Amino acid sequence: MYVNLLAVPIIVIGLCFFGAVQRNAVWKDDYTLCRDTVRKSPTGIRPQYNLGTTLLNRGSLDEAIEHLQIVVRLDPGHAKAYSNLGVAYEMKGRLDNAIEHYHAALALDPSSAPFHSNLGRAYGKKGFRDRAIEQFQLAVKLDPANAAYRNNLVRAYGMKMSANKEDRKPDKHR
Repeated sequence: MYVNLLAVPIIVIGLCFFGAVQRNAVWKDDYTLCRDTVRKSPTGIRPQYNLGTTLLNRGSLDEAIEHLQIVVRLDPGHAKAYSNLGVAYEMKGRLDNAIEHYHAALALDPSSAPFHSNLGRAYGKKGFRDRAIEQFQLAVKLDPANAAYRNNLVRAYGMKMSANKEDRKPDKHR
């Protein structure tokens, strides 16, 4: 009888240990954890968003876009998903799609400094310097302590000044 009472806790501890070892494979990194969570909850907004963001950070842009599109389909008010879709499209060089998604994010959350900064960066890449400056100014106004936003604004002014100097150079004849 005494042996049986001792065996029960040992078996329980052994099962817990086995379960923890099995779960460690899933917790190996963010990707495997998020992938497992989506597998178990494919219509969950948070799991889809986390997987999409993880894929974006890994540079798996097409897969990230796929999961982030699921998020905005399930929750059209998910501003961060729209912004991350914009980032993914921007990284793919699809600036018009990026700008469209940044606008969607800002329509939902106009007080987000990162969204304004992202839109400003995309505008700058398109050569729309004045629009870029306007967005960077809004980002700085919303988050004046953020040095990256101030640096983006300074760079945008620098690009504008360089472009203006190029426009004023006389043509050289040979």
